[in-house]
Amino acid sequence: TYWVAYSHMIPISLYVIIEVLKLVQSYLIKWDKTMYDLQTEQLAECRNSDLVEELGQVDFIFSDKTGTLTCNVMIFKKCNVDGCVYSMDDLTQSQSDIEEEKSFARNEAESDDINDSRGVFAAGNNGKTLNGLGFRLHAGSLKDMQKQSPNLSNYFRFLVLCHAVMVDHDPATGEVTYQSSSPDELALVKASGEFRIKLTRRTKEFIEIMENGVRKEYRILAEFPFNSDRKRMSVIFEDCGKYFLYCKGADSIMAPRVRWKPGQEQAVFADLEKFAIEGLRTLVMAQKELSRSQYTEFSENYSRLQTSNMRDKEDQIFALYDQYETDLEYVGASAIEDKLQDRVPQTIAKLMSANIRVWVLTGDKQETAIEIAKSCQLIQEGMNVVILTQKDAGKQSLDDSRRSL
Repeated sequence: TYWVAYSHMIPISLYVIIEVLKLVQSYLIKWDKTMYDLQTEQLAECRNSDLVEELGQVDFIFSDKTGTLTCNVMIFKKCNVDGCVYSMDDLTQSQSDIEEEKSFARNEAESDDINDSRGVFAAGNNGKTLNGLGFRLHAGSLKDMQKQSPNLSNYFRFLVLCHAVMVDHDPATGEVTYQSSSPDELALVKASGEFRIKLTRRTKEFIEIMENGVRKEYRILAEFPFNSDRKRMSVIFEDCGKYFLYCKGADSIMAPRVRWKPGQEQAVFADLEKFAIEGLRTLVMAQKELSRSQYTEFSENYSRLQTSNMRDKEDQIFALYDQYETDLEYVGASAIEDKLQDRVPQTIAKLMSANIRVWVLTGDKQETAIEIAKSCQLIQEGMNVVILTQKDAGKQSLDDSRRSL
């Protein structure tokens, strides 16, 4: 009020000059080529001349990771099957290398089913490679894949059956496109298509796939949806009179539900930890065969719960899901990459140099979150990293966390 009372002492021309400067600065933002978006072919748009002044008052930035710092475009990079790690090689091979590996495959596997797909799998785990000869498996060579590891083809068949992806067909071109609320599932389905196990049609009752040129149809009997509490999803389907349950989810959720072989759990989780350190998102896949009586019992209980008026109806349904998602057989694990958007590390580094504190929220594993924080310059050299974890829910309060700081 004091300064307002003496506002007549400030020249009107000063107000005009300041407003003109704000307007000029807003146009400088619009003309800034470093903020040009190549995908939309648009420059930044400043809708308010007070924006520069308001930006100078920012002390904290709270950001989500997926889709904000990252592109939200998932790429299938690695998988663990039969104790081996198979990695997708995104590097384009020279023609001579491709021809050399084709010749090797023809001599060793007597197969001419290898194509020139950009997707290449290199297998290895502690020096171990496919058939011990360093053979790299090209996407599309399903016959060679089955010869090297029958469970590998079963793994990609799992990917194309256990999901909530919908299929669209372009009536003009006949091209198949996929739609899903989960980019991770899209990456997995597309990866299986690289190996000639392709999703071609889906309805509420059936899934149709094309496996090595042969059309197959599976009847969908039930789907257990994914949510933030369950951290997993499952599908029950019928194939040739047999009933199967496929389940995939976060490794911490899946571990107690899998019937591990001796030493298998330790080996798998050692690989998953390596994936997480590389900043990759991981999922564990498992399955089991259901008897006809088990499925009939599930169907009856599920129908009864669906038509009931119980207050805890949803909890009862989740408990029913949980009852059948046990005693599973390990199928494999996946590692998916979500690349950072352009110039994210430089942007965060400049914000932090301006004394702006940046918080990023992510649902990734601790190792993955730390690695991504380093790659985007949220954690920089010389910083002291303080890790607060709560392994046992309810045993560590907020006050305990403050005292540990």
